[in-house]
Amino acid sequence: MTTSEGAWEIETLIRNAFHRLKDRFLTYILAYVVMYAMVFGLTLLLALTGLFAAGMFAYKVTFMTGLLLALFTALSMVAFMYVVSFTQLVIVHVLIRKTKGTLMHCIREVKEDVWGFVWVSVAGFIFMVGLLPFATVSLFTIYILWSFWGSFTAFVYLTHKKKGLDNMWVSYAMVNQRFWGIVGRMALVFVTYFIIISILGFQKDNNFLSVLQFIVSMIFGPFVMSYQYEMFKHLKVPTHVVRPKIWIWMSIVGYVLMIFLLFSMGREVGKGGMRLREYFEENNQYQQMPGDDSRGVTLR
Repeated sequence: MTTSEGAWEIETLIRNAFHRLKDRFLTYILAYVVMYAMVFGLTLLLALTGLFAAGMFAYKVTFMTGLLLALFTALSMVAFMYVVSFTQLVIVHVLIRKTKGTLMHCIREVKEDVWGFVWVSVAGFIFMVGLLPFATVSLFTIYILWSFWGSFTAFVYLTHKKKGLDNMWVSYAMVNQRFWGIVGRMALVFVTYFIIISILGFQKDNNFLSVLQFIVSMIFGPFVMSYQYEMFKHLKVPTHVVRPKIWIWMSIVGYVLMIFLLFSMGREVGKGGMRLREYFEENNQYQQMPGDDSRGVTLR
């Protein structure tokens, strides 16, 4: 929904973001610790199990062990993506929920939406990888732009339940409603943060300043998320999803370029390998000759 210009005043946005953060900070920290402990535990378990499976495969290489190792790898990736997506949804939901809720309330409310968000994350990753050639040419300016355009994706998904990349396209359209206003407000917050961190970190031997720096860093993440959501609330959600065709085509063309580049590199590497092989074969034949005129000595 749209609101008056007063709601876009930087002081108003910061005040509302701090109020939202203060009201939910302990729940946020609890969610952060619990959920990321789950991510760490799963990562450790998968790593240990993966090492055991790889050891079994190396000990006895068979089709069945290879198939089981591939199946384990695929299931591990799916499980990891699920837990990470679950973690992100819970943490965001804690901060943007209409009313303050407990951690268990937030977990129960988002658990049915996790698989949908997994697909949102995977589709977004695929889209971004396709832009890599153009991002490289633009010195990664394209990725910086999309960090703003896609910044409301999780908010759109949790509040409007769009499908797949439609969440990103809605975020793109919403940010474009006040692009420079959003960029300017976000830049101001980040610049202020870096100035504060730099001042606090100037004297590294001061324990008090080090603790204060840690506290500021810990608060900054959820504050930025709350700050973004305060802006998100004041934007109009499109009733019709408009897909940015030029960006979609750029991603598709990017994949074509990368496949062509990999194919070309593969051919060149193959040619280089053949030339190297021919060189060693010729050198080996030369060393096996019964006489070597270049040394000025003839074997009799």
